[in-house]
Amino acid sequence: MRIFVDKAEKLAGDSIFDKLDPYCIVKLGEFKRFQTPVLWNVGPNPTFEHNGVLTFSNEEEITFTVMDYDKFSADDMCGHATVPVADLYEGFKGKIELYRPKRALGGLGGDDEEMMEFAGKLSISVKYDYEKVTSLSREPKQRTWKDESIFTLKVNESWGQEQAMLGPTFRRILDGSTSQMPFNLTLGSFRLFGAQQKATSEKIVLLKSNKKRFIQFIQKSQRQKQFLQACRGHALDKQQLLKAHVRRLIDRWEAEQQTEVMRSGQSMKTDETVVIDPSKFRVAYRGTKANISIRSALNLSGGGWFDKLDPYAIVRFRGSKQEVRTAVLQDAGSDPCWDNEGTLTYHGEVALEIAVWDYDTYSSDDLIATGVIQVEQFCNGFEGMIPLSLPGDKKKSVKQALITLGIVWDQPQDPAMPKRPNTSDQSLTM
Repeated sequence: MRIFVDKAEKLAGDSIFDKLDPYCIVKLGEFKRFQTPVLWNVGPNPTFEHNGVLTFSNEEEITFTVMDYDKFSADDMCGHATVPVADLYEGFKGKIELYRPKRALGGLGGDDEEMMEFAGKLSISVKYDYEKVTSLSREPKQRTWKDESIFTLKVNESWGQEQAMLGPTFRRILDGSTSQMPFNLTLGSFRLFGAQQKATSEKIVLLKSNKKRFIQFIQKSQRQKQFLQACRGHALDKQQLLKAHVRRLIDRWEAEQQTEVMRSGQSMKTDETVVIDPSKFRVAYRGTKANISIRSALNLSGGGWFDKLDPYAIVRFRGSKQEVRTAVLQDAGSDPCWDNEGTLTYHGEVALEIAVWDYDTYSSDDLIATGVIQVEQFCNGFEGMIPLSLPGDKKKSVKQALITLGIVWDQPQDPAMPKRPNTSDQSLTM
């Protein structure tokens, strides 16, 4: 959605002694947003003339909020409007009415008409760029296998000791069996059952132990560290068994799909993009340009009541001197929107590093947060949010800091390389 915020008229809140310093926030869904620059001392009829881009993913409403910037206190709302996206499907150009809670209610109120007052109009236009369907926008394929027999216990073998000793780490180790595959694995609940082997009459006896008593027994045996290490080894062994089992299921799944296509008489050829192997990518894409879009950040920590953050972001490949740097957003606070684009030349690096800084006029800039994505994540293109880590000398924040990036690759010089998708489009459930 290409949204042009043109101007506003007759905004509420202006006075002779304190003219409005307005800016407009456009928000689509929970995380997608952009913000116009602050216009200083322009009064109730500002002209923004700002272009913004938001990616539409079936959100129902888009909101427009005009705020009055205040350096020494919280910003005041001049007016707010919520527009159903369904009304904008054919595009839009015109004025929307803004409302705000009545001051007689102390700034409190809901959407009831009696509790809101007219607060001016905002001129906007909305256009759409229709993108080609890719693996990024397509729903992933899913397949579920119920009651799948994964592990077979032999005589005098046990089950559950890894879960008791390792806790949630055991499940994460098993989930890691698809870490090198273009699939995501989701494991359901495990069940243990006894069954006789064919052509035998031998009885099966299962001995069940209480977890608390089992842990106490291990502790009293004074071999807790040795047993914990053994459980780690057993968990890795089970990961390899599960990996082999998953490969068999994938082969069965692909064979079924091929059979269905052959029965329907359709060709197996497809224009779907192919996932690139990271090791081949590092060789084939040397010298290729990556188009970097630094969109916005959320929940940045730092700054204060009287000194809001002036953030900017730097993105570079690890070990490279070339970088993409955003503009400094003065007093943008913890949720800046840069909408900055640039290019980087790739030379086979294994990681892309992100750093967010707070600009300071009279001293060195402060590092706010850092992030990194590995070659396995960006080799097929990238669009999404990346968690940011705080420097070691800063206290951890309650909310996770995030930055939104987009990466699109130019075509490599090697014509034999396949086209790039952006995400894996398959998942497994057991």
